[in-house]
Amino acid sequence: DVTWLAKFASNDAGVVDVSPTGLVQIVRQGETAIRVMFEDAVEIVTFTVPYEAEVEPARLAQKNNFID
Repeated sequence: DVTWLAKFASNDAGVVDVSPTGLVQIVRQGETAIRVMFEDAVEIVTFTVPYEAEVEPARLAQKNNFID
């Protein structure tokens, strides 16, 4: 187990914070990634923290511009 030798970093500590030992704490809703680095190996873990209120599916299906 090399966990204690790995380095952890959050792309957005305002969403998810990670301690030097790898303990993750949710700060608020959103999405971010945690990088785990050991020697020449790097792994990325994506965290998605959902919002408490549901979003109406009709709002996601609405076309807002020519790309949609």
